[in-house]
Amino acid sequence: MRLRIRRRSCWLGGWRSACAATFLACASAAAAGPPAAGRYVAQMCVAVSNVEPACGRAEIEWRTVDRAVLRISDVVYGLRLRTSQLDVVLKQGAMQIDAFTAIYEWDGPTLRFFDADKNVRYEVRSETPLMARPKTPAATPPTPMR
Repeated sequence: MRLRIRRRSCWLGGWRSACAATFLACASAAAAGPPAAGRYVAQMCVAVSNVEPACGRAEIEWRTVDRAVLRISDVVYGLRLRTSQLDVVLKQGAMQIDAFTAIYEWDGPTLRFFDADKNVRYEVRSETPLMARPKTPAATPPTPMR
């Protein structure tokens, strides 16, 4: 007995489950990656070896699609995303503490990277945008007296 299989295109046959799944996969892939430029509240998790991660609040500023500054108190992580690697520069104040290059991946809004030399895993999740601080008007210079 020979079965006849009919193939339908997404465009010709209307929305089918396979077409919807393809659409959702494409939409979720497009959602992965850095958010729009701006400042965000973030959560950063750090885990050493097989220990559960320690997480805390951070602030991240996405300057461009490939550059970000992550602040935790007075410690600053400078992040530069390349095609398959991430350059990380860790500073406290003006002093550079560490620098390394890591392979990274996006999982939705979460950036994951791994420092192989120290065996440390990092996760940074950008959450809500921070409101821009209103600019104070510049002081007007005094008018000269005549």
